[in-house]
Amino acid sequence: MKKSIIFFTSGDKGRSGFVNPDKTMVNSHTRSFMYGLNKNGYRIYQLLFPKILLFPFLLWRYKPKFIISTPHPISIFITFWKCIGLLKKKYVVYWDDLYPEMMGRKYSPQLVSYLELLSVRLSDFIVTPSKLLEGVSKTLGKKAMFVPHGVDPKELNKVKLIHLPNKFKVGYVGSINHYKRSDVLIDLAKKNKNVLFYVIGHVGEYKKRLEKLPNIHLLDYLPPEVFFQYIKACDLALITADQDSTIKMYYYMGLGVPILAYQGRASYVFEDNKTAILRSNLDKGLKFALNNPQVLKNIKNNYKKIKIKDWPEIAKNIIDRLKKEKVIYDK
Repeated sequence: MKKSIIFFTSGDKGRSGFVNPDKTMVNSHTRSFMYGLNKNGYRIYQLLFPKILLFPFLLWRYKPKFIISTPHPISIFITFWKCIGLLKKKYVVYWDDLYPEMMGRKYSPQLVSYLELLSVRLSDFIVTPSKLLEGVSKTLGKKAMFVPHGVDPKELNKVKLIHLPNKFKVGYVGSINHYKRSDVLIDLAKKNKNVLFYVIGHVGEYKKRLEKLPNIHLLDYLPPEVFFQYIKACDLALITADQDSTIKMYYYMGLGVPILAYQGRASYVFEDNKTAILRSNLDKGLKFALNNPQVLKNIKNNYKKIKIKDWPEIAKNIIDRLKKEKVIYDK
């Protein structure tokens, strides 16, 4: 049976064209999402800049079943055609982030916000991994579906511990930048010299500052099967950004490592001292974790009760909902 084509647009870097998404791209939830759709019978055409400039021609040539786009400013090339009434295909927004926060330092936050909300308002349906954004979508009068990020529970259950020093260890996965509030990580390391911090990911301009701290170990990018081992060997997993939709949350839970996060948006997902340690001051949260091993043990046990889904299962739920809402049809 011939697969239906989906256009998938995001601000990611790479080449436009048909892609065969790989589930090992765990650091990219958009590629993981594409992997799930691919496993459910859809052929993915990744449409990035500059090829998106040819959107009308590509739309005519490939006739996609529907279009999925993140509300990144790149979506203007699609929303323009929607605005003037020439886009007849259904337009689904995968609202995966708060783009004014992420891009507002480099570009005009007012412009980024306008383009983000324009994309959302013109969409036929919204899919989001954020409880916060699900609520915002519904406030704007849009039909929306919350979906958690997908991971592979079977793969995580197979992860073996790597030997690390017998000290309290904190793991951090992800990029190091202002959006992630990475200064907090540096502050924590300075105030807690008896704690070891394992940082997995590209550190960019923060490298020199991080290297000066003897209790921070920079591991750079690691393949999934390796970084899983490091995180599983840690006593605590750190999220410095005020987020409720980062994919690392589900890896930490799947690996059974208690999470320390801000008390803000993470409260949409976690319950303090039961499924995470949530504090407005992460230094106080870390010290609480150091002095309350039983709470950490209880959090680990509670993670075992949480059902974590993989992307193919999540993507099937999305497709089923889109069919129910008549965004897409079986025929």
